Amino acid sequence: VVVMSALQKAAAPRRMRFGPDTSTSTRATRGARIRKKACGTHAVLTHSPSDFLNTYGVRLLMPLRDVWQYGDTIFIADPWIWLALGCGWYLSRRRRLRMGPRPARAAAVALAVTAAYVAAMAGATLLSRGVVRREMAARGGAVDRLMVGPAPLTPLRRQVVVASGTGYRLGTVDLLRSPAYRDAEPAAVESNAAHPAAVVASRTREGRVFLRWARFPRARAT
Repeated sequence: VVVMSALQKAAAPRRMRFGPDTSTSTRATRGARIRKKACGTHAVLTHSPSDFLNTYGVRLLMPLRDVWQYGDTIFIADPWIWLALGCGWYLSRRRRLRMGPRPARAAAVALAVTAAYVAAMAGATLLSRGVVRREMAARGGAVDRLMVGPAPLTPLRRQVVVASGTGYRLGTVDLLRSPAYRDAEPAAVESNAAHPAAVVASRTREGRVFLRWARFPRARAT
């Protein structure tokens, strides 16, 4: 039986480690970790921020405040982040296998590049939200709720959903073109929340659960 803390200690002189980093490493075995798919405390620390940064959203203040918050910063599986981290992992691993100096340097650079990218995308989100709000104000429309979801390969292009009144306005923002905002096709859809069938459905247990997490719910009666 190999206890994880002993394995990590034995691997340290070779500048290696076994990935999962759980709080039970002084008594957990390697087989148990693999069987349980243990990812460690880092998963807890990174999962909620990751959900906040994309369009999923989180309720950061639960149970004190039941309010969803959305970062709209990066795509759910952002290919540029995967590329940066993948390159960092590959270069660090190759240097470590060749017993080169400072094998973790490439990984550290990749993390720094990723952090800078996320910060830039956060700035793009703020700019995109400002573009949409100014456009809606110029049209005399209200903005009750707003999403500027990043596109997968073109993060400066955002898919826009604006909740206003009884429906949603749809469009795109591209920070590299002028004008930055353009309507989608169709430019507006009704939520149909007041439809009798939708009202009945919203009073069921399943309907309440759905409406609790749905960001832009829309009903279609058949």
